[in-house]
Amino acid sequence: MAGRSKTIEPSPAKWDVRKSLRALEAQLSELQKFKGTLYRDMEQQEEEWSQLTKMIFANAFASDSTNHQNRFRAENSGEHYVDMSGAQLQYNFTQRTEAYETCLKSAVAGLRMELPDAEIAGSYNPGDPFSFYKDLKGIVRGAAQQFFLVDPYLDCQLFELYLSDIPSNIGIRVLTDNVSNAVQSVARLFAASRTNFELRISRVIHDRMIFIDQRSWAIGQSIKDAATRKPTYIVEIDFASHFSVYEAMWNAATSAVKS
Repeated sequence: MAGRSKTIEPSPAKWDVRKSLRALEAQLSELQKFKGTLYRDMEQQEEEWSQLTKMIFANAFASDSTNHQNRFRAENSGEHYVDMSGAQLQYNFTQRTEAYETCLKSAVAGLRMELPDAEIAGSYNPGDPFSFYKDLKGIVRGAAQQFFLVDPYLDCQLFELYLSDIPSNIGIRVLTDNVSNAVQSVARLFAASRTNFELRISRVIHDRMIFIDQRSWAIGQSIKDAATRKPTYIVEIDFASHFSVYEAMWNAATSAVKS
């Protein structure tokens, strides 16, 4: 009697959504460096990038995920035959870069849909600052490329509770209206520990905003007082229509502390 074939169950993802999202967004950012370059100049960098991306996909997605098929197709984009010319190698490199970008954007979009609702929008009752802290902390930890905070009123806890968890390779910008001596002192200590931090002062800001990579959130109250005595919220808003406004404010602001 012939034996029955054993069904192989797909293996689940090894990393949580936030870790996977950070890693893929970082790879997407690195991929932009390949655009408009020559294959022969980027061959080694592409190989290293490709191997790291393959490892991230292996940990970020279940073994039966279509993301693996998308990555494989991107890796093999173009036309392949023996003794390819330099022009063909360059063409394939361009095709791979474009296909990888589409693949990564699709994977990132899918992961973002798996984030808890609290990371997209949340409301908080008076006397519940810890819930606000947990949700905002989760958002901050998702930074993979840039972090830009706009808040007119700061306190020293900002650095220890939120900014200290951001990886050292990510640029941090803080735009505020009111800097106490204590905050300025802690900001200088924080700046001394990093190479890419800056605090600027502007007298025209009023709103509380956070820009992380290509996403943005509005916050009802200043972070230091959020949900202590009054209700507040965190709401994700359209990045494209808001970032340029606050970037202009940043460019016109006065630098107070810089690494």
